[in-house]
Amino acid sequence: MILGALLLVGFLASLATTVRPATLEALGPAPTASTDVPDGQVGGLLPSGIVDVNGATTSPQDVRPAALVLLPADGASQQLLDTVYLQAQAYRVPMALVGPPEREPLLTAVAEATRAATVRVVIDRAGVIAGSLGLPSQADPTIVVVGSDGRIHSVVENPPDGIALQTVLSRAAAGEDPVE
Repeated sequence: MILGALLLVGFLASLATTVRPATLEALGPAPTASTDVPDGQVGGLLPSGIVDVNGATTSPQDVRPAALVLLPADGASQQLLDTVYLQAQAYRVPMALVGPPEREPLLTAVAEATRAATVRVVIDRAGVIAGSLGLPSQADPTIVVVGSDGRIHSVVENPPDGIALQTVLSRAAAGEDPVE
């Protein structure tokens, strides 16, 4: 009986070390696409310029692949953020929250509430991302899906909480051409 209990404990311990939730490694960037479509439009690239990503300075074109969520001063619903996050993770596309410097505390708090370790915070100091999309600084929440080659696949202003992004995320993750 004791031997049976020990075997059961050993079996359960082995399961605990081999059966665990899957962790998906994010996709990395592919070579930047060459396109005749203007920057900031579906099929075009994110603009050149300078942004800070989790404290490191880089170009907006290096923030890819990504599901970017441009947050207004009043933020966005947690349901929308969770929906985007979960769908993006399913396709190994990182999520990033984007806003100007004055929104950095909001962006950081929202990232922590969503998934602090995996949601990037992008500080767009000169407003180059929103500006290239033709968005005013006080725009509604906007989702921008960027493929691994840097091309914009989708721009959705004021999305509903339950937005379905699977098709566009799938195409962006696979390196397929954006659909206009």
